[in-house]
Amino acid sequence: MKAPGRHQTATAELPSEQDEREPDRAPEGATTDAERGGRALVFWAVVATTGVVVVMIALAMVGALRGGWQPVGDEAVIAVRSFDTFSTNPPLLGPATTLSVAAGEAVSHPGPLQFWLLAPFVQVFGPQGVLIGTSLINMAWVVAIVAVAWRQAGAWFALLTVTFVAVLASALGGLMLRDPYNPWTAVLPMVLCAFLCWSAISGVRWALPALVAVASVAAQAHVSFLLVAVALVVAALVTVVVRAVRDRRRLDAGDWHRERRGLAWSIGSGAVVGLACWIGPLVDQLTRTGNLGKLLQANGSDSEHLGYDYAKVRLLEMFQWPPDWLDRPGTHFWYHLSAWDYTTSLGTLAALIALGVWGYRTGERRLARLVVVAVVALAASFYTTSRIVIEGAAYLNVSNRLSLFSSAMVAWLALVWGIILLARRAWRGGRSVSAPSWVAPVLAVGAVVLAVVLVPRALDGVAVADDPQSGYMGAAVYYADVIADQPGNGPYAIDGGNFFVEEAMMAALVAQLEARGVDVHVRDNLLYRLGWHREITGDEIGTIVLGTGAEGAEAGPAVEPLAVFDPADPPDGYERYEGYTKAMFADEALRTSLAIVPAD
Repeated sequence: MKAPGRHQTATAELPSEQDEREPDRAPEGATTDAERGGRALVFWAVVATTGVVVVMIALAMVGALRGGWQPVGDEAVIAVRSFDTFSTNPPLLGPATTLSVAAGEAVSHPGPLQFWLLAPFVQVFGPQGVLIGTSLINMAWVVAIVAVAWRQAGAWFALLTVTFVAVLASALGGLMLRDPYNPWTAVLPMVLCAFLCWSAISGVRWALPALVAVASVAAQAHVSFLLVAVALVVAALVTVVVRAVRDRRRLDAGDWHRERRGLAWSIGSGAVVGLACWIGPLVDQLTRTGNLGKLLQANGSDSEHLGYDYAKVRLLEMFQWPPDWLDRPGTHFWYHLSAWDYTTSLGTLAALIALGVWGYRTGERRLARLVVVAVVALAASFYTTSRIVIEGAAYLNVSNRLSLFSSAMVAWLALVWGIILLARRAWRGGRSVSAPSWVAPVLAVGAVVLAVVLVPRALDGVAVADDPQSGYMGAAVYYADVIADQPGNGPYAIDGGNFFVEEAMMAALVAQLEARGVDVHVRDNLLYRLGWHREITGDEIGTIVLGTGAEGAEAGPAVEPLAVFDPADPPDGYERYEGYTKAMFADEALRTSLAIVPAD
């Protein structure tokens, strides 16, 4: 990781970017000669703080694996579709979305990139691969954010950035940092999108295609990030084109020829990357379900939306003192803002805008551009929040508002950086003076200590037993082992059992059986979630029936249970799941049973 110097920056940016600087002035955020004595210390502080955040995620992952974590519910669907990536029926769309309620038909999130990225991990590690892959990818996002921050504004800004990332990570918590639940996986890449957009509008050639790739990952994971991703890509593209038009007028023929080649590479690469990322949704739109069109129709439907008043409250919550993004997402669902909340939030937003204007007028252009990026992201997040559909109680799902957390973090980072730059200018008063020698060690050590102090907060409540669906993890593994021991590898159908048990366990059981090489088919209303190729054909060798496991109850027509799983008293060999009782939409997980009804 190397801080950008004068010559390094010049090779990566457009000529017009260089012309905007004073000839004898280093880029904004770069260290002066007198400050370079502490450069090594700052470097290692950045590395150490980044390492602490990475370890934060790693500890959450390892704790889950040691506790026997297995995917259940939506996470299991992600595991199943990740398995399908290397099959003859690869996924073209993302997981199912609650917009299906508004659309009146099955609708999925925009694309399958999450499945494609996790596919190698499930092939190697089985269903737990979605957790391992998600954790490792999140670590990569953290490192990339810090690297781009360093590239843009130097070591000190990178240290400030990674400190903010540590705070955000501790607020999200280890569960969100390790879990493959699709909206949670989009938060960190959306922060990276903002930094790449900032780089692109600063003239960095490779930033535009990189932005398209990362924005595609976030947008396809959850529809609530789609508009934010599009807004950032469009902002970067428009800036690049406008800059090119301006340079065409000011450069001679030779310089313009070189400039045009670089521009063509940047835009062309972005187009190729975009096509590669969106080939799946485009194929589906043209030849299959037309999912992208359905998403647009659902968003513009006559269904009741939360509206601008609700979105306004959610936006202002991110800028009140203390801001809402410092707390666990979902801690608050709805409350009225006080006069203090309105005053602090509006004052904070006004200060952000004012610092952006100040940065533009005083030559701190990088600050001004970062403020513009933050405002674009916030505006897109605000509009997205206003369009949340009330039907299906989607507004109760904090996942629909997570784009505000990413955008708000970037905005607060720009605000604090702007205050630091303003204070530094005021202190120097035009003089070429360095900060006291004690400043660098104090700030460097303080950032590392703060990150370490935040680790326990991030890991609070992340035990597997605390997982919202832990109660069915053991049952899914146990039943898959029992079924795999039966003669033949299927195909089986899963049908005719208890509705609540099937809803809770079906995807988890399919994921476990897929890892064991057992083919499973499901009823028609689940095909859009688990894959259309799993349609019941009538050639199944038997039907898997999941029951409640009540004492003396039969799991199917005249069929005694083949196996029973009680979370309070698991079978031998599965004791690690004892006491795992949590279940979505229920007080606790049910005692369940498994039966296999042979085909006629």
